[in-house]
Amino acid sequence: MSIATTKFAIIDENLFPRMMAEGRNDRERGMIVILYFSGMHVSSLISLNASNLKKAGSSYRLEWRRMKTARAMSCTIPSKYVEPVTAFLVAKKPSRQYIHRIVKVMGSRAGYEDISPMTFRHSRCVRAFLPKEQGGEGLPFFVVNQLMGCSMGVVMRNYAMMTDQQIHHDDSPENDEEILNSSGRFRY
Repeated sequence: MSIATTKFAIIDENLFPRMMAEGRNDRERGMIVILYFSGMHVSSLISLNASNLKKAGSSYRLEWRRMKTARAMSCTIPSKYVEPVTAFLVAKKPSRQYIHRIVKVMGSRAGYEDISPMTFRHSRCVRAFLPKEQGGEGLPFFVVNQLMGCSMGVVMRNYAMMTDQQIHHDDSPENDEEILNSSGRFRY
């Protein structure tokens, strides 16, 4: 398996399925789901509990307050991931160091170097502002800063000048689906 680097703000579309496949249990997979869909900081992640997950009709929302700004934040959690998310939320919360270490280890097993929880935050930002025809949500920068709970200056400084090469990485294996299926690991 080739190694993809995470020195840029986004990796490839295979990050999420690969990381999920490397989770040893629902608690780890739940942590990855939360990081991927929310892009939250580790300080917010370790403050979550089961009351942060709300059911609204047929969908689920994770609601929290960003630790640094106390801003109310939320994200949608697809219903097929509620079980692992709940497993993470009801478990004793790990330390910040543990989360950084386990994400790095899972990333290494998934074929990525230097992955961290911040990789998920950057990936979430990029997915938000990329045009829909490129697989993103097509949101303007002034909406992305609200979605992520950061200032417009941070969003503009980090993402306004990104090149296509920084956004798209083509150095991953061409047949990732077979790799994940043959790994014998849990996958969604």
